[in-house]
Amino acid sequence: EDLRSDFNGNLDSVNTALSQLEKELRAEHTADISRLDTLVTSLKNRVEIVIGTYTGNGEMDQQITLGFRPKAVLIEHQDGRRSGGNGAYFWAGLVPGQGQPVAYLATVNDQGFIAHQYARTAQTNADKEIYYYLALR
Repeated sequence: EDLRSDFNGNLDSVNTALSQLEKELRAEHTADISRLDTLVTSLKNRVEIVIGTYTGNGEMDQQITLGFRPKAVLIEHQDGRRSGGNGAYFWAGLVPGQGQPVAYLATVNDQGFIAHQYARTAQTNADKEIYYYLALR
């Protein structure tokens, strides 16, 4: 009978220890899952920056192919020019990935963006002019 009592007492101790270990492992596992969820969320919100140049061809529109739809594109003229002397046209600026393009500088599409050349508004495709772009992927 003493042997049985010792065995049952030891079994209770083992069960208590296993129960405590299970609680600790579950808490640790939950924390790991939470950290992984946070990491996945931050990676989804990560932005990749693609930088390049193009030379204007003087046409009304020129497709600049990036292979993805940018979240936004910043276009700058090679000499830093932002607008004409009277402000009637723009050589550079930020173009959002959705919605109305700013001053018709460019239009974002699924392949990249279209640079525009409009006489009184946009000059982001002027003939033989070099432009730099920064696209957010």
